[in-house]
Amino acid sequence: MGNNVEVGVGARIIGDISIGSGCIIGANSVVTRNFGKSKILVGIPAREIRGRD
Repeated sequence: MGNNVEVGVGARIIGDISIGSGCIIGANSVVTRNFGKSKILVGIPAREIRGRD
């Protein structure tokens, strides 16, 4: 997991997952795949809703 990653309450990261620096994972989201840096991730399974500047 990268630096400055924010993980919402109840979020789950399943398996050997790589999450880039600066990502935000929404509450109760389930991350099941790798994501690059500076993304906002939500849902079950988590998906990118937009990038961060």
